[in-house]
Amino acid sequence: MITNFNDFKIFLRINIGDNPWLYQIYSIKNNLRPLLVNRRTQIVIEGFPRSANTFSFLLFKTANQNVRVAHHIHLSAQIIKAVNLKIPTVVLVREPKDAIASYLIFEPRNSEELCLKYYIKFYKSILPYKAGYVVATYKQVIQNFNIVIKKVNRRFGTNYNIIYNVQEAGNNVLKEIEKLSTNPFKANCPKPERSSLKDYFLQKICHPKNKHLLQEAETIYNQFVQIEQEQ
Repeated sequence: MITNFNDFKIFLRINIGDNPWLYQIYSIKNNLRPLLVNRRTQIVIEGFPRSANTFSFLLFKTANQNVRVAHHIHLSAQIIKAVNLKIPTVVLVREPKDAIASYLIFEPRNSEELCLKYYIKFYKSILPYKAGYVVATYKQVIQNFNIVIKKVNRRFGTNYNIIYNVQEAGNNVLKEIEKLSTNPFKANCPKPERSSLKDYFLQKICHPKNKHLLQEAETIYNQFVQIEQEQ
């Protein structure tokens, strides 16, 4: 049920998010245009919101400053178009409960039901294109992003730089991300004061009315974990 403008935006994402032509309406906004994949894009780093998108992008750029990266559109069409253009692509994936709870902290007016449908549509739409991208789990990204870069180089024949002292670089990126928001509940990295809010939204996500949607989302997540392990 759509009760506010935020829900309407998710409704649009669900219904046009897998169409590489319709998603070009995002190019109308000048600030989004550099984020969209095109023939000059060298790599795409994309995932459902709150799946280490910002962390991955900034960490990759620390060692690959001049590389053109498409990112942060959060639509499956971005990935589909990248695969069709044969552009190296990283699909970020996080457990649905954690990703959606974190998203609801950031956008509390959204409904958990629509967020689950959005998660399902996002990843289900790109499953048929799995031969054209590499998968990076949230845990893998946070623990050692160099594994992801090496996997990209191996899969696509690229030569992107790995990150010198990836642990220190990751900590610096987290500090940089924290500075992006003065609101501790809207920052893009973990913080103790957000834990109670996360528990609240986890309870809403796990409500019996969402049982079947959550099961479907978890099944799809496990499929992507399997893809990652086979790559």
